[in-house]
Amino acid sequence: MTVVDSPAGQQTVRMYASCDSDRVQPGGWYRSLVEVMGNDELREQLLAAAFRELRTVRRKYQQLRELQPIFRAIDKVARKTEQQKV
Repeated sequence: MTVVDSPAGQQTVRMYASCDSDRVQPGGWYRSLVEVMGNDELREQLLAAAFRELRTVRRKYQQLRELQPIFRAIDKVARKTEQQKV
């Protein structure tokens, strides 16, 4: 994590990510987020991991109606992402 200046003020930004392909190696490791975002395959792995985590959050909090708009928005983005793959 690092702090960067932005129009909204200082923000903490994630600098590293661990992709699925990194975790098959003993001990695993992290890559620069710049590297991940610049590589289509690694970016796809990171996105897939994010959707898995979001599904877990949904299962845990699905009973909260206040979060339903967020879950619908996630579904919309997931559908759009899947359509772009085809």
